[in-house]
Amino acid sequence: MPAIQRTHRGAGMMRADLDRLRTAGTRALTALLWGLAAVIALGCLVQRQWGMLAPAALLAILPTLRAAAGRSDAATRLMLAVTLPLYPALLLAQWAGAPWQGDLHMLVFAVLATLAVLGDWRALVAATLVIAVHHLGAGLLRPAWISPAGADLPRALLHTGIVVVEAAMLIPLAVRLERTIIGQARSHAAAEAAEQGAAAIRAAVTADQTTVLAALGAGLEALSDGNLTHRLRDGFPDRYEGLRRDFNEALRALDAALAKVAAATQGITHGAGHVRLASDALALRTQRQAASLRQTAAAMTQITATIGTTAAAAGRAHGAIAGMRGDVEQGGAVVGRAVEAMGRIEQSSLRIAEIISLIDGIAFQTNLLALNAGVEAARAGEAGRGFAVVASEVRALAQRSAEAAQDVGAIITASTREVEAGVRLVRETGTALQRLVAGIGDVATLVASVSGTTEQQAQSLRQITTTIADMDGVTQQNAAMIEQAIAAAQSLAGAAGELARQVDHFRIGTEPGAECGAGDADRSITLRPLYRPRAPVHQTALPAPAA
Repeated sequence: MPAIQRTHRGAGMMRADLDRLRTAGTRALTALLWGLAAVIALGCLVQRQWGMLAPAALLAILPTLRAAAGRSDAATRLMLAVTLPLYPALLLAQWAGAPWQGDLHMLVFAVLATLAVLGDWRALVAATLVIAVHHLGAGLLRPAWISPAGADLPRALLHTGIVVVEAAMLIPLAVRLERTIIGQARSHAAAEAAEQGAAAIRAAVTADQTTVLAALGAGLEALSDGNLTHRLRDGFPDRYEGLRRDFNEALRALDAALAKVAAATQGITHGAGHVRLASDALALRTQRQAASLRQTAAAMTQITATIGTTAAAAGRAHGAIAGMRGDVEQGGAVVGRAVEAMGRIEQSSLRIAEIISLIDGIAFQTNLLALNAGVEAARAGEAGRGFAVVASEVRALAQRSAEAAQDVGAIITASTREVEAGVRLVRETGTALQRLVAGIGDVATLVASVSGTTEQQAQSLRQITTTIADMDGVTQQNAAMIEQAIAAAQSLAGAAGELARQVDHFRIGTEPGAECGAGDADRSITLRPLYRPRAPVHQTALPAPAA
């Protein structure tokens, strides 16, 4: 179907190019008709004879109408071919007998040559026939329209032969021109068709490449994400199908290899995990035993040291208690003096209370005097107003003095109560110090007894500590051997764990090497280490046995 469309389009282009040429030629020849008509009109004006003007105008009307309508069909071309040679005939008839009538025959040959612009050999044949009929007919019927010399059949035949020879030259040129235009149009159509075909091929190739690149991009993106189960399931164009198969085969091979690595890693991880678990259990038991021995040895050492320290402390405590007894007795004397001082403070408080009572009485009397002065000032009227103000201020001052005395009295009363409480507490303290002196004597007796038995216990504990130290040395040797086994298992587990983490980045199929179908769901396994590496067990040196 596209080929048929291109054929019709090529034929249309050939027809359009030829029609444009013939349309332009038709318009040019129409203009030539009117030019020759103008020449004939000019001749009529010169000769003052108007007989040729009407035929010249009438012959040009119909071709002009067709040319104005843009027509250049075969009828229009034949009309021009028949009409155009008649104008030289009209000029020959118009200038019959003129000296240069014979020169007008060249116009016949020129008009015939101009018809070649139509690119139609039929128009040239028609014009040649018109010219031949005119020359032969006019030569026989009206010789004066052919030559000033009159009837001359050989000359008419000569002119006719020249016209035929010219037509014989022009007709092949017209045919060749028509074929050339058609050939060019065909070449142009073929080139356009070839370009369209090439463009279609390029578009198809581009579409194929776009599809292939999009699929490969998706596959590479999945591969960059570690998904090895991805497959290019949609078929590629034929020229790229091998690329799709190679890509899928490469992913299958990589998937199978990583699946084997994953399986081997799991086996190593399981084995290392079992070794590690067993070593951890043994190390834990050894650690517990060593810790127990260390704690026992440390406890015995501490007990021995504590007993020795206790014995020494008991001796020092005996001396300290003796000194403390003297200090307590001295404290009792100090408490007695404090009781006496409290009594003196109590007597001073009583005297201060008497003074406060006296101040309160003075303030009361001052208030009465100020009140009397105010009454007297009121009786005096305007003259005693200033004295009334002074009396008011004095009364206010007396009231404030009374209030302050009451406050001080309250404070002294509270202080007296506190002093009485302090005296009572100091007396109780003296009694407690006397009881403390008696208790310190009893403690001194007990400390002397403890100091005697502590040294015997310390000697027995030193022997037990020596035995525990020997057991701790054997346990440390066992722990060192277990430490080496744990380090080896840990190194193997660390390497297996790192390999598992690297493989875990990829998404692989559960069946290595098996390609999933178009409708199968992607199945994958995720690798994880069976255990996390633990810090190595470090043994702590046991304390040296006490001497």
